[in-house]
Amino acid sequence: MIDLAVDFMGIRLKNPLVVASADIGRSVGQIRKAEQCGAAAVIVKGMLPDDSSELKSVMRVLVDEKAQTVYGAAGASRLSYTGGIEVIKAAKKETSMKIGACMPYLPVYDPAVIAEGAKEAVKAGADFIEVNFKPQVTNYLAAVEKMDKDATDAAAVAEKTGEYMREVLSQISEGVRIMKQAVDVPVIAKLSPDGVDILSQAIVASKAGIDGIDAIGSTNGAFKIDIHDGGRTAIPCAQSGIFLLSGAMLKPHCQNAVTRISKTLTVPVLATGGLMTWTDVVETIMFGAGAVSFCALLMIHGFEALKKLNKGLSAYMEKQGYESLDDFRGLALNHVAPSMAECEIIPSVARIDTKKCSGCGRCLRLGHCIAISLSDRKAMVDAAQCLGCASCFVVCPKQAVSMIKI
Repeated sequence: MIDLAVDFMGIRLKNPLVVASADIGRSVGQIRKAEQCGAAAVIVKGMLPDDSSELKSVMRVLVDEKAQTVYGAAGASRLSYTGGIEVIKAAKKETSMKIGACMPYLPVYDPAVIAEGAKEAVKAGADFIEVNFKPQVTNYLAAVEKMDKDATDAAAVAEKTGEYMREVLSQISEGVRIMKQAVDVPVIAKLSPDGVDILSQAIVASKAGIDGIDAIGSTNGAFKIDIHDGGRTAIPCAQSGIFLLSGAMLKPHCQNAVTRISKTLTVPVLATGGLMTWTDVVETIMFGAGAVSFCALLMIHGFEALKKLNKGLSAYMEKQGYESLDDFRGLALNHVAPSMAECEIIPSVARIDTKKCSGCGRCLRLGHCIAISLSDRKAMVDAAQCLGCASCFVVCPKQAVSMIKI
């Protein structure tokens, strides 16, 4: 019997699918819809103190459906503590969802104020708190960019950069300890790969007592520009924007972070970023994720996409003979080498089936290959020159190439 349930940070989830903290989780109506479509948990949109000037910001992004990606941002809506707490109360009353409350940890606010907001969220029914540390990393990047551009002393630049990095890691450690003291529910740290190595951040958070890591959310990218209009941003209703990337293109970065953290720490990881299909879910769990969350997928395709994820995941497990997610969690970690020099490869050479080969020449276009030639409209391989890279095997439209172990 297929069981999709997971135990994440001591919280029982009916499946591993979580709605990430974003504009897809800022109303009880959205949370109801998420539950109807099969989500196990929702992390309510980032909450700020009621007097925060950032509450005036409105959402401005460019959603590219073809690329399954969100490019750039010129604004992001936030909930106030009061507004977020009302959403949590309503969600706990009207749904059976597990609810997380996202609390951005901003240095401009007194940590005691943020901790008090978390306490109120828990009183309202939040099952866990997510502390978003991305602002610290963003501040670090801004500080480095303002560094003296005329400095020629590498040691001085390195010392200043290290100072900024230590400050970021110190704030993460401080933030985790403060939040853990403030609430009696699990606390998850949302980390960003920008600027400061994410594994370093995760290690610091783990030592401070964090219950889980959310990796990685949106990251630096770029925004699309209009090359026919002076390079202006293509973000609708915005004259300028900041670099941001979310969606399909982020998956490899998400899986990289999940893998590194899972191989190093025992802290459970919530994988966030670029997951768009059930196969993405399977891959990321094989890289060690304890649960997975979604933002761009739901922005582009709506909550109905969750049904396809659950259906595909269940069908896959049944076909493979897996009864629970633990049966395949972390399997890919066995095949991650510590370095290029330590990778295990199988000496191989390409072989052409001349009966299948149509002589289309697709394999000849590979810029790195000097082993293939065309004779009598059939591809030929010089075994002495073949790297065994299998690129021709991948691109052949007729499946005329096979890789033979030497």
